[in-house]
Amino acid sequence: TDDDKAYYATNNLDTFQIVSRLDYPIEELSIQTEDGYILTIFRIPGKRHVPLEKAKAQKNKPVILQHGLICSSDQWVDDGLISLPFMLADNGYDVWMPNIRGSRYSRRHVNWTVSDKEFWDFTFEQMGTFDQPAYFKYIEQMTGYKKMPFVAHSQGTSQMLAALTLDPDFYKDRVSLFILLGPVARLSHAGCPLIDIAVKTHAIEIFRKFGVNDIFPYAEFGGNFLSFVTKEIPGLTKAAISMFADKKTDFDNQARYPDFLANYPAGASTKDFEHILQLNRYNGFNRYRASDKDPLVPYDLSKIPSKLPIVMMVGKDDLMASPPDAQWLQDQ
Repeated sequence: TDDDKAYYATNNLDTFQIVSRLDYPIEELSIQTEDGYILTIFRIPGKRHVPLEKAKAQKNKPVILQHGLICSSDQWVDDGLISLPFMLADNGYDVWMPNIRGSRYSRRHVNWTVSDKEFWDFTFEQMGTFDQPAYFKYIEQMTGYKKMPFVAHSQGTSQMLAALTLDPDFYKDRVSLFILLGPVARLSHAGCPLIDIAVKTHAIEIFRKFGVNDIFPYAEFGGNFLSFVTKEIPGLTKAAISMFADKKTDFDNQARYPDFLANYPAGASTKDFEHILQLNRYNGFNRYRASDKDPLVPYDLSKIPSKLPIVMMVGKDDLMASPPDAQWLQDQ
């Protein structure tokens, strides 16, 4: 059927192209943060087959979907018609998918280029304290809604958790519901071999020695290569995924691997990656530590607004967001 063709036609398409091909209304918008980063945010304001302006005029309730580390908005829509944004849009939501600084769609700044070291001087904390306020203010300006649900995956949960502790007054009036998919705060029980390797080999120091500020950037050739490998050597793909995502790949939709990896990875700063590793190294949810001589400062999770509804979803075989670490987070 036409729907079947659309479902399988996401490979090598970007967010705008995927959404358009599936005949959902979409806008690509740019917003500027207080510290000068120019971010791309994609908006699906209404149901399938509804023209853009008509969908916007319906003034549906907005919801924010925040991607994770080395991901982008592509990962929200690359599962075709069963992707979460389309389900939400078909159920009456105005879906907003922002792209954090340094990722595929957000590599601009008013003063710097991606070739400048200064561009990459950030971690997920700045995403929470600068990028997110820009989202919320802009969406309020565009829709009239001040309060909305925030759905985050992996590092997307980290940036909101950090922001909630550092500026709870801003968010208590803006977040109606916080849903954490694979929450990342403390990574003490992470069973991800790649984290162990990165920590034990001092990978960050090696990156710095060679002046690498941007790690795992998006490249069309890289996506095409990964997509090719998944088709021709599926066993290798399963082995790789079992190294950093989940141990039981038999539960994955393996037929979709070429589509999932065509736009992956999407880029991150070396400093941000280091901050994520520190959640494992220092056994807690702490602010970025430039050196071992600096004090270890935990995010005060008790400052999260007590009346904020929070839902956590954890996979029992998730190698990053492990159930014990999620339980620790809930206990806080």
